[in-house]
Amino acid sequence: MLPAPITDCFYRCRGLCLHAWVVATFAIMLAAAPLQASTAPKTSACGYLAGLIDKAPPSEPLFLPSYPTVESGPLHGAAYLYDNAVAAIALVGCSTGW
Repeated sequence: MLPAPITDCFYRCRGLCLHAWVVATFAIMLAAAPLQASTAPKTSACGYLAGLIDKAPPSEPLFLPSYPTVESGPLHGAAYLYDNAVAAIALVGCSTGW
């Protein structure tokens, strides 16, 4: 049987190794994950919103889709009031040059 100071040291080092393993694993995952900002489209938010408005027929009311990439299902064509209000505020900011 090992003396108490040696077993004490072993248990402290074991905890340190576990923490080092967790930190190293997190760092590797963070470094290996692709950056989302680098895959973002090159158009600005103002350009995107202006493009959506230009495509809309001028005689009809315009509601921007909240989920534009959904092709079918209950969210297809859904246009939430909050999303459209934020888009309107953004367009005002784009036209004033904020």
